[in-house]
Amino acid sequence: MKDMALHKTLPFKVDYNKYEAKFQFSFKTNVATRIFWGYGDIWVAYSQKAHWQVFNEKLSRPFRELDYEPLVVLNFPVKFSLLVFDAKMIGVAFNRQSNGRALPLARSWNRIIVQAGFPRKNWQVVLRP
Repeated sequence: MKDMALHKTLPFKVDYNKYEAKFQFSFKTNVATRIFWGYGDIWVAYSQKAHWQVFNEKLSRPFRELDYEPLVVLNFPVKFSLLVFDAKMIGVAFNRQSNGRALPLARSWNRIIVQAGFPRKNWQVVLRP
């Protein structure tokens, strides 16, 4: 577990508890179908994760960390085989995660994700290198 008693970018100590509540809210929905020559689908998603110092009465029960993570995905249907799986979808996604703070407390990253979906019977394997 990382040291929550001292935030490395602050010049002073924050007296966080090592016990906290962690929860997440997420959704994903299709916003456009049959685009790009009638084949592509666009999905959007959003997740927000909270680390709540619910037991820290001394600091008035603050949220130690909030993470915001929007995602946009473009998928296309395909047909090809890989081992025992038949690919049904390939796609590319743009993902950002941020704590929503300004410097010097800002922390964020962006990434591009390539993915492929392989359903088989009651299984679905999604490769996201």
